[in-house]
Amino acid sequence: MKKEGENLKQLSGRFGLSVERIRQIILCYELRKEVHEKSEEIGERFRSADDIDRKWHTDNIIVGLLFPENVTWRLKRYFKSAHIKEISLKDLMDFLILVKKRRSTDLFEVVPAFKQKHFGRKTVYAMISHLSEQDLGNSFNTEWDKRLESLGRYFKRTGHDFPLMLLKYLH
Repeated sequence: MKKEGENLKQLSGRFGLSVERIRQIILCYELRKEVHEKSEEIGERFRSADDIDRKWHTDNIIVGLLFPENVTWRLKRYFKSAHIKEISLKDLMDFLILVKKRRSTDLFEVVPAFKQKHFGRKTVYAMISHLSEQDLGNSFNTEWDKRLESLGRYFKRTGHDFPLMLLKYLH
């Protein structure tokens, strides 16, 4: 409605909200739109580079992957506390699902993120789920699929239940 020419006072009257609240809602919408556009731009750079070993500034990883808000907050905190300024997509995959030569029965070896104090099951599985929905280039997609298969084999081998939010990705 604002784009169609209505001013803040008109919108305020229409919705029964203060002019300031209408301004906040519009600003929030514009900021989210800007972040989404930036995410699309960075995601396209990930896809065109198609290099999982290339280091990216952590801010670009966070914005480019557009993780849910709680995951973003925890990742920023982790990167800051670990003094990580750059990370590759492969490093991020290793943080979430590490594929080892020998079969492990320890979930903390398979999913190293669990060793970090601010990364519980919901957060880690949300990250895995979110990355599973991304198209970050052929190299990433191929490697990520291998890691998901490895995680699925771990759950089958150990008899642990698959996390419900990951069931559609684990075969």
